[in-house]
Amino acid sequence: MAGLDLGRLNLSELRDPKAIRALAHPRRLEILAILREGQPYTVSELARALNDSTASISYHVHQLAEYGFVERAPGGRGRNKPWVAPRVWYTFDPEQEHAPDTMAASKELFDVFIQRAHATLSQFSKEEHLLPAEWRGAATTTQDGYWLTISEIQKISKTLAEFLEPLSKRSAQDRPDDSAYVEIIFYGLPSPRPGPA
Repeated sequence: MAGLDLGRLNLSELRDPKAIRALAHPRRLEILAILREGQPYTVSELARALNDSTASISYHVHQLAEYGFVERAPGGRGRNKPWVAPRVWYTFDPEQEHAPDTMAASKELFDVFIQRAHATLSQFSKEEHLLPAEWRGAATTTQDGYWLTISEIQKISKTLAEFLEPLSKRSAQDRPDDSAYVEIIFYGLPSPRPGPA
C-alpha cells in the first residue's frame, strides 16, 4: 500500500505503527465517519449518536486526537468544545511499510476496514427499501476483475481521489439541498494467484 503522488490533495503518510493502530478500532472509525460528515460534534453528542458512554467516547476521541485524526473545532468550552475530523488522504510510507511493526499494524487496520465495509453494505441491504426510488436507482455497487498494471491501478486510485477531493470540502451546512450522505467504498486488490501461462 505505497503512497501515491496525488499532487494538490491533502495527503499525509502514516509512518508510525502506533498511529496506524490508533485507527484500527471499529468505534474510532465510526467516530471519524460521523465527524467527516462535516458537522462538529461534542463528546456527549457523539456518545448519543453511537449509543455509548461519554467516558468511552472521550477515550477514543483523545486517542484519535493524539495522532491528529481529529481536532478541536472553534466554539464551546471545556467538555462542550466540539471536535472535527480534517479531510486527509492517508497513505502508507513505502519505505516503512515492510517493517514488521508497520506491516502488523497495517494488517490490523485493514481487517477493521473490511469489517466496517461489510457492516455498511449489510445495513444498506436492510434499509434500502426506506430510500426514495430515485436514490435506490442512484446507489451503485459493483465487483469485477480486470488485468491491470501497477500504473493503471494507481491511475484509477488517483482519478477517484481527485474527483472526490473537492466534494470532501462540503459540510453539512453548505451541502446541496438535494444531497444525501453517501459512503464510498473502494478496493483495488491484486490477486497473489498467477495468471494463465
